[in-house]
Amino acid sequence: MIVENVAAARGLRLSRPAAYLLADSVASNVPGLVGTLFEFASAHDQGAELDVSQVRGFLMQRSAAEPPTLRSIATHTAKYFDLTLADLKSPLRRQALVAARGVAFVLARQLTDKSLDQIGAYFGGRDHTTVLHSCRRTEKLSKQDAMLRKALADLKRLLTLS
Repeated sequence: MIVENVAAARGLRLSRPAAYLLADSVASNVPGLVGTLFEFASAHDQGAELDVSQVRGFLMQRSAAEPPTLRSIATHTAKYFDLTLADLKSPLRRQALVAARGVAFVLARQLTDKSLDQIGAYFGGRDHTTVLHSCRRTEKLSKQDAMLRKALADLKRLLTLS
């Protein structure tokens, strides 16, 4: 695993669960992951093995300082639903895509200060009324659909680490 190799090169000892948590919670590209690992390494002693609670604490401090971006919301949502970022931004209207997109829209409204226009523009140039309709529909469906409610809760927790 890349995280373990980079950590070892920096003299940082991470438990395997801690490495997985760090990899799953950080940027979806290698440079972003390596940068976060360097930031984590500089904040901790390099003698003892670091565990999940230390990684979780670091990630919570880090997320409190910076709200999630539209890209991170879209990336995590796509990964959660086993889609690609391009799928979420595409004009396709398959039911699975529409549901995942709706989750991303709701999270973007809740976790960012972006306008409906900005959210729509990021997700394939959609109109603000499309975003609003999708949010309302997703929120309504989540009251009846336990899996959708779980997806919203899981992703929100992952994005905010609360």
